[in-house]
Amino acid sequence: HPYREYYLIVEGKGAIQVEDRIVSLSKEMLLMVDPYEKHK
Repeated sequence: HPYREYYLIVEGKGAIQVEDRIVSLSKEMLLMVDPYEKHK
């Protein structure tokens, strides 16, 4: 899709795969995924 996605982590921690890298997530973090980047 042609828009950015934002993920605000309000509690806990985890990880998300963006393209071929793993991004660690933690409380109070904001993650932005650019248009057309594969993520899961």
